[in-house]
Amino acid sequence: MRPIRVFFNKFFSSKKQECAKIREIIGFTPSNLAVYQLALRHSSSADQAINNNERLEYLGDAILDSVISDYLFRIYPIKGEGFLTEMRSKIVSRKMLGLIGNQLGIVDLLEYNKDHVVINNNIIGNALEALIGAIFLDAGYSASEYFVMNKMVKPFIDLEEIQQTEVNHKSKLLEWSQKFNRSISFELINQQVIDGNNRVFTVMAKLDGKKLSIGKGKNKKSAQKDAARIAVEKLGIRIDQ
Repeated sequence: MRPIRVFFNKFFSSKKQECAKIREIIGFTPSNLAVYQLALRHSSSADQAINNNERLEYLGDAILDSVISDYLFRIYPIKGEGFLTEMRSKIVSRKMLGLIGNQLGIVDLLEYNKDHVVINNNIIGNALEALIGAIFLDAGYSASEYFVMNKMVKPFIDLEEIQQTEVNHKSKLLEWSQKFNRSISFELINQQVIDGNNRVFTVMAKLDGKKLSIGKGKNKKSAQKDAARIAVEKLGIRIDQ
Protein backbone atom coordinates (compact mmCIF):
# COMPACT_ATOMS: atom_id res chain seq x y z
CA MET A 1 0.00 0.00 0.00
CA ARG A 2 2.80 2.45 0.79
CA PRO A 3 4.19 2.57 -2.78
CA ILE A 4 0.68 3.30 -4.06
CA ARG A 5 0.20 6.17 -1.60
CA VAL A 6 3.63 7.56 -2.51
CA PHE A 7 2.78 7.40 -6.22
CA PHE A 8 -0.57 9.12 -5.61
CA ASN A 9 0.97 11.87 -3.46
CA LYS A 10 3.65 12.52 -6.04
CA PHE A 11 1.44 12.79 -9.11
CA PHE A 12 -2.28 13.05 -8.30
CA SER A 13 -2.84 14.42 -4.80
CA SER A 14 -4.36 17.88 -4.43
CA LYS A 15 -1.47 18.51 -2.02
CA LYS A 16 1.29 17.27 -4.30
CA GLN A 17 3.05 20.65 -4.13
CA GLU A 18 3.27 20.37 -0.34
CA CYS A 19 4.51 16.80 -0.76
CA ALA A 20 7.16 18.07 -3.17
CA LYS A 21 8.39 20.65 -0.64
CA ILE A 22 8.68 17.98 2.03
CA ARG A 23 10.45 15.69 -0.46
CA GLU A 24 13.07 18.39 -1.01
CA ILE A 25 13.87 18.27 2.70
CA ILE A 26 13.69 14.57 3.51
CA GLY A 27 14.81 13.11 0.17
CA PHE A 28 11.73 11.07 -0.71
CA THR A 29 8.00 11.51 -1.31
CA PRO A 30 5.97 11.04 1.88
CA SER A 31 3.33 8.37 2.08
CA ASN A 32 1.45 9.72 5.10
CA LEU A 33 1.38 13.46 4.53
CA ALA A 34 -0.64 14.12 7.69
CA VAL A 35 2.14 12.99 10.01
CA TYR A 36 4.58 15.44 8.40
CA GLN A 37 2.05 18.25 8.65
CA LEU A 38 1.75 17.43 12.36
CA ALA A 39 5.56 17.45 12.73
CA LEU A 40 5.66 20.98 11.35
CA ARG A 41 2.83 22.33 13.54
CA HIS A 42 4.07 24.35 16.52
CA SER A 43 2.16 24.32 19.80
CA SER A 44 1.16 27.97 19.26
CA SER A 45 -1.12 26.72 16.46
CA ALA A 46 -2.59 23.85 18.48
CA ASP A 47 -2.40 23.76 22.28
CA GLN A 48 -3.09 20.05 22.77
CA ALA A 49 -0.04 17.80 22.38
CA ILE A 50 -1.99 15.39 20.21
CA ASN A 51 -2.55 18.16 17.65
CA ASN A 52 0.98 19.66 17.58
CA ASN A 53 4.51 18.36 17.10
CA GLU A 54 5.46 17.80 20.76
CA ARG A 55 4.82 14.03 20.79
CA LEU A 56 6.67 13.56 17.50
CA GLU A 57 9.53 15.64 18.90
CA TYR A 58 9.78 13.19 21.80
CA LEU A 59 9.91 10.25 19.40
CA GLY A 60 12.36 11.92 17.01
CA ASP A 61 14.67 12.88 19.87
CA ALA A 62 15.05 9.21 20.86
CA ILE A 63 15.67 8.11 17.27
CA LEU A 64 18.20 10.89 16.67
CA ASP A 65 20.10 9.93 19.83
CA SER A 66 20.16 6.31 18.68
CA VAL A 67 21.47 7.10 15.19
CA ILE A 68 24.12 9.54 16.43
CA SER A 69 25.20 7.17 19.20
CA ASP A 70 25.71 4.36 16.71
CA TYR A 71 27.58 6.68 14.33
CA LEU A 72 29.96 7.98 17.00
CA PHE A 73 30.50 4.48 18.40
CA ARG A 74 31.76 3.37 14.98
CA ILE A 75 33.74 6.52 14.16
CA TYR A 76 35.60 6.53 17.50
CA PRO A 77 36.29 2.84 18.31
CA ILE A 78 38.66 3.52 21.22
CA LYS A 79 37.06 6.57 22.84
CA GLY A 80 35.35 6.26 26.22
CA GLU A 81 31.74 6.80 27.24
CA GLY A 82 32.33 10.34 28.48
CA PHE A 83 33.80 11.52 25.17
CA LEU A 84 31.04 9.86 23.13
CA THR A 85 28.30 11.29 25.35
CA GLU A 86 29.70 14.81 25.13
CA MET A 87 30.09 14.62 21.36
CA ARG A 88 26.52 13.42 20.99
CA SER A 89 25.29 16.23 23.23
CA LYS A 90 27.05 18.80 21.07
CA ILE A 91 25.65 17.35 17.84
CA VAL A 92 22.04 17.18 19.06
CA SER A 93 22.10 20.54 20.83
CA ARG A 94 19.24 22.90 20.04
CA LYS A 95 21.71 25.38 18.58
CA MET A 96 23.10 22.80 16.15
CA LEU A 97 19.69 21.38 15.25
CA GLY A 98 18.31 24.87 14.77
CA LEU A 99 21.11 25.77 12.36
CA ILE A 100 20.64 22.54 10.40
CA GLY A 101 16.86 22.90 10.30
CA ASN A 102 17.21 26.44 9.03
CA GLN A 103 19.56 25.29 6.26
CA LEU A 104 17.09 22.56 5.28
CA GLY A 105 14.32 25.13 4.89
CA ILE A 106 12.05 23.86 7.66
CA VAL A 107 11.09 27.42 8.63
CA ASP A 108 9.25 27.89 5.35
CA LEU A 109 6.92 24.98 6.17
CA LEU A 110 6.38 25.65 9.87
CA GLU A 111 2.84 26.30 11.03
CA TYR A 112 2.82 28.66 14.02
CA ASN A 113 1.10 31.74 15.42
CA LYS A 114 2.99 34.55 13.71
CA ASP A 115 1.39 37.16 15.99
CA HIS A 116 2.79 35.71 19.19
CA VAL A 117 5.82 33.57 18.32
CA VAL A 118 9.30 34.55 17.17
CA ILE A 119 11.10 31.70 15.42
CA ASN A 120 14.36 30.68 17.10
CA ASN A 121 16.76 27.72 17.20
CA ASN A 122 14.70 25.93 19.85
CA ILE A 123 11.55 25.94 17.74
CA ILE A 124 13.39 24.92 14.56
CA GLY A 125 15.35 22.21 16.40
CA ASN A 126 12.18 20.83 17.94
CA ALA A 127 10.52 20.72 14.53
CA LEU A 128 13.53 18.92 13.05
CA GLU A 129 13.31 16.25 15.74
CA ALA A 130 9.57 15.97 15.13
CA LEU A 131 10.28 15.52 11.43
CA ILE A 132 12.59 12.60 12.26
CA GLY A 133 9.75 11.10 14.28
CA ALA A 134 7.40 11.54 11.32
CA ILE A 135 9.86 9.82 8.98
CA PHE A 136 10.08 6.91 11.40
CA LEU A 137 6.30 6.50 11.52
CA ASP A 138 5.94 6.88 7.76
CA ALA A 139 8.90 4.90 6.45
CA GLY A 140 10.63 3.14 9.36
CA TYR A 141 13.95 3.34 11.19
CA SER A 142 16.20 2.85 8.15
CA ALA A 143 14.63 5.86 6.43
CA SER A 144 15.10 7.91 9.61
CA GLU A 145 18.73 6.84 9.79
CA TYR A 146 19.23 7.74 6.12
CA PHE A 147 17.79 11.20 6.72
CA VAL A 148 19.93 11.87 9.80
CA MET A 149 23.14 10.68 8.16
CA ASN A 150 22.71 11.99 4.61
CA LYS A 151 20.66 15.15 5.15
CA MET A 152 22.06 16.27 8.50
CA VAL A 153 25.39 14.75 9.49
CA LYS A 154 27.28 14.54 6.19
CA PRO A 155 26.35 18.01 4.88
CA PHE A 156 26.49 19.96 8.13
CA ILE A 157 28.47 18.19 10.88
CA ASP A 158 32.24 18.77 11.20
CA LEU A 159 33.40 16.35 13.88
CA GLU A 160 36.85 17.94 14.28
CA GLU A 161 35.31 21.36 14.82
CA ILE A 162 32.73 19.99 17.24
CA GLN A 163 35.39 18.08 19.15
CA GLN A 164 37.29 21.31 19.80
CA THR A 165 34.20 23.09 21.15
CA GLU A 166 34.45 23.38 24.92
CA VAL A 167 31.40 22.88 27.12
CA ASN A 168 31.34 24.25 30.67
CA HIS A 169 29.36 21.49 32.39
CA LYS A 170 29.90 22.97 35.84
CA SER A 171 28.34 26.25 34.72
CA LYS A 172 25.40 24.40 33.13
CA LEU A 173 24.89 22.41 36.33
CA LEU A 174 24.91 25.53 38.49
CA GLU A 175 22.51 27.33 36.14
CA TRP A 176 20.15 24.36 36.37
CA SER A 177 20.36 24.35 40.19
CA GLN A 178 19.53 28.07 40.36
CA LYS A 179 16.61 27.68 37.98
CA PHE A 180 15.02 24.90 40.03
CA ASN A 181 16.15 26.18 43.45
CA ARG A 182 18.38 23.18 44.15
CA SER A 183 21.74 23.10 45.90
CA ILE A 184 24.88 21.90 44.13
CA SER A 185 28.21 21.46 45.92
CA PHE A 186 31.54 19.75 45.25
CA GLU A 187 33.57 17.84 47.86
CA LEU A 188 37.09 16.52 47.53
CA ILE A 189 36.88 12.95 48.85
CA ASN A 190 40.27 11.51 47.89
CA GLN A 191 43.65 12.22 46.33
CA GLN A 192 46.25 9.63 45.44
CA VAL A 193 49.87 9.87 44.41
CA ILE A 194 50.67 7.67 41.40
CA ASP A 195 54.16 6.89 40.10
CA GLY A 196 55.77 9.12 42.69
CA ASN A 197 54.72 12.48 41.20
CA ASN A 198 51.35 12.29 39.47
CA ARG A 199 48.19 12.74 41.51
CA VAL A 200 44.60 11.68 40.94
CA PHE A 201 41.92 13.76 42.65
CA THR A 202 38.42 12.39 43.30
CA VAL A 203 35.54 14.83 43.75
CA MET A 204 31.93 14.18 44.62
CA ALA A 205 29.18 16.41 43.23
CA LYS A 206 26.26 16.68 45.65
CA LEU A 207 22.65 17.59 44.95
CA ASP A 208 20.91 18.98 48.04
CA GLY A 209 23.64 17.44 50.16
CA LYS A 210 23.34 13.94 48.66
CA LYS A 211 25.72 12.14 46.32
CA LEU A 212 25.03 12.90 42.66
CA SER A 213 28.21 11.90 40.81
CA ILE A 214 31.91 11.14 41.19
CA GLY A 215 34.61 12.69 39.03
CA LYS A 216 38.37 12.21 38.75
CA GLY A 217 41.19 14.36 37.37
CA LYS A 218 44.82 15.32 37.64
CA ASN A 219 43.83 18.29 39.82
CA LYS A 220 40.83 19.40 41.85
CA LYS A 221 39.45 21.60 39.06
CA SER A 222 39.53 18.88 36.40
CA ALA A 223 37.93 16.42 38.86
CA GLN A 224 35.10 18.90 39.46
CA LYS A 225 34.63 19.26 35.70
CA ASP A 226 34.42 15.48 35.33
CA ALA A 227 31.91 15.19 38.18
CA ALA A 228 29.84 18.01 36.66
CA ARG A 229 29.86 16.35 33.23
CA ILE A 230 28.57 13.09 34.68
CA ALA A 231 25.97 14.98 36.74
CA VAL A 232 24.70 16.89 33.69
CA GLU A 233 24.26 13.63 31.80
CA LYS A 234 22.60 11.94 34.78
CA LEU A 235 20.13 14.79 35.24
CA GLY A 236 19.39 15.02 31.51
CA ILE A 237 20.41 18.68 31.29
CA ARG A 238 20.80 19.86 27.70
CA ILE A 239 24.19 21.52 27.26
CA ASP A 240 22.68 24.24 25.04
CA GLN A 241 20.11 25.35 27.61
